[in-house]
Amino acid sequence: MHHTDIIHEIKNLPVLTGAQQLDGLKEDAFTRYLLNGSINTHTLHHLACDVVEQAMLRERDLGMEIPSPYWEIIMVKRLWLSGEADAQMLLDARISASVSSWKKKKRAKTSSNPKDHIKDKLLHAVQLIADPENTWQVEAIQQATEAAAWSQSQQAMMSPIFWLKANDEEVLKHWIEGWNQERIWQRHHLIELIESLPQPSTTIPLHTHTAQVA
Repeated sequence: MHHTDIIHEIKNLPVLTGAQQLDGLKEDAFTRYLLNGSINTHTLHHLACDVVEQAMLRERDLGMEIPSPYWEIIMVKRLWLSGEADAQMLLDARISASVSSWKKKKRAKTSSNPKDHIKDKLLHAVQLIADPENTWQVEAIQQATEAAAWSQSQQAMMSPIFWLKANDEEVLKHWIEGWNQERIWQRHHLIELIESLPQPSTTIPLHTHTAQVA
């Protein structure tokens, strides 16, 4: 498929609506598209790296302290994409982020702060991009998108237990708004990557896998 056809398909993917409940959402149109093999491996990995970094930058700007090992994974992943790092370096960076997160949780008291929920999503996302497996890049994008949706809900509701009200119409509205805003940015950025990165004439579908929304 020519890249202009791919861009046309991306632009016409549907977004979430209020009729889609959080509990029943397993994947959306964008996730299914990323999994069908239309996007080549190199572009997909670039997209995942950029999406996760964007999510971390957004939360940092909102006052969240992002552990330095998270940023290290982004740096090593970009080196890996350019051929300057190997899979072992990615694994080492992932272990470093996991250890850092475990130590912080061990020292911290039990908390219902919604920012902790968002940070968990970011940790999951950044760990996934440290895995060279293609399919996990889609899951990383999914996790970062969830972080954006919860962040939007938190900002709108300003409640420490906002995620417990998932059936509340107002919370759901803001959650979907955050999700769709993030997806719009991701689509635009994916198109930019397709237009700027070399695109092979053939693509290989990813392993069968359904990215889950936790």
